[in-house]
Amino acid sequence: MIGGAALGRVVVLASVTGLLGCRQVPAEIAVAEPAAPIVAEPEPDPDPENAPLVCRSELLAIIGEEGLSMVGHEALMSLERRKYSDRGREMPRAAELRYRRSIADRLIDQRLLELEAARLGVHHDEAALREREVEQRRGIEDWDAYLRRRGETEATLRALHIAELRERAILDHRGALTVSPDEVQAEYDTIAPSYDRKDDRVRARHILIKVDPDRVGRASEAEARAEARRLAALANQPDVDFAELARAESDGPSAARGGDLGIFSADRMVEDFSKPVFKAKPGEIVVTQTKFGFHVVLVEGHWGPGPLPLEALEEQIIERFASRKLNAGRSELKDELRERYEPQNCEDERRSQEPG
Repeated sequence: MIGGAALGRVVVLASVTGLLGCRQVPAEIAVAEPAAPIVAEPEPDPDPENAPLVCRSELLAIIGEEGLSMVGHEALMSLERRKYSDRGREMPRAAELRYRRSIADRLIDQRLLELEAARLGVHHDEAALREREVEQRRGIEDWDAYLRRRGETEATLRALHIAELRERAILDHRGALTVSPDEVQAEYDTIAPSYDRKDDRVRARHILIKVDPDRVGRASEAEARAEARRLAALANQPDVDFAELARAESDGPSAARGGDLGIFSADRMVEDFSKPVFKAKPGEIVVTQTKFGFHVVLVEGHWGPGPLPLEALEEQIIERFASRKLNAGRSELKDELRERYEPQNCEDERRSQEPG
């Protein structure tokens, strides 16, 4: 334990306490889940008021007057070792050193983002977190096996997502992700020629209703058709957000994007889908059946031959610019937070003292 009241707190990240409660964690690292971040009890100290917080075996890092516990680091290292043992191998020494360093950086950076978000009073987007978690699971039949192959648990994977969303929230708070009208126009002028086509194009969202014998209300073709009609009627209500409805009800891979299919020409879709959709006007909702199931489709835009107008590409341009700024801002933010909080990496210090 760490001595002295002035030695600060020893913190176990919330994601780690969750990790230790997950069934994927090997028995050798499983411990009782604490109800709150762990605070070390003081030990007798000859001069507790002036004793500095120093790196010890139980500390991953020191950030200000706070000690970051090694618990999370050792838990993640155990998961990485298990990946090798599952293949009947031992982790090579070089790989172990690499993992120890990368995991230390990961946990320190997560804590710095948490501190900075608290300092600024910003929060990650919970809705975006839910969407990301749903999308992550899509198409994965054995989720536990997937986590095991990655060397993660649900808690550690969620901590990664939250860290990324905190980065976005902090950068957005600073205005670093703002895309100006001049930037949009300049990008449009550059890319517009590549969107010059001889065919009509449509932008649409859809809700896919599959015939699913295991799902109540969709077990037969008749039930799936009735469900599609019910959802179409609901989507036509003035206070209903089609994108949110698609996220909640669609069986298709676009559900996490609010059913967004982007901009497409008729030949990009099966005829049973494209024919009624291209006949509809923007704002109309149509129901059609294809080999994939029943589709409730909202037509958001319809453009004729020639270059697409700015209004058709503006959202895409803004997303593209914001993504570029996010990638650039992440690196700058990491460096800035390291400079602001000056974390002392105890793991690096221990490694540097080991014999070569």
